Amino acid sequence: ARSAILESILDSLMTVTVSIETPPSYIICQLLSVLSGVDHEKKLTALMSVLRRLLQQLKQDDDQMKNSVSQADFHLLELIISCYTPQVSQWLPQQPEVFQMFLNLLTFSSLGTLSASPSVLALKQISPEFFISLKSSELQQILLQSLIDMLVASRRS
Repeated sequence: ARSAILESILDSLMTVTVSIETPPSYIICQLLSVLSGVDHEKKLTALMSVLRRLLQQLKQDDDQMKNSVSQADFHLLELIISCYTPQVSQWLPQQPEVFQMFLNLLTFSSLGTLSASPSVLALKQISPEFFISLKSSELQQILLQSLIDMLVASRRS
């Protein structure tokens, strides 16, 4: 019962925060800082639209050779990527969109003026526990193939 109540509170907090058309990054950063010890798939699912928006902004900046990503936006990107934990990875087989977003992060090549690229931040999330927690040999193969592709691409450049 307590777990259901906590899940409902988390769901409400995330829904209210990201339901604003374009929520300020600093608000979401504060919420994610408060919820840093909460490893739950609803937290990550609720953040997909925000993550998509940030990546689009990075891509546009890269295409136009400008930098409109603020420090707060970059910090938010770091916090969202850090939500990909071993506890959450066990749930990724049921959420292909969230898994695909992780793969997109791994192959996101833009650096712009960021201190670390999204791909480096995503790579840091992959640990033996993360990989084993995927519990889907198909997703493990896809992830491993992405890592090999990254290695091959980095050797070519």
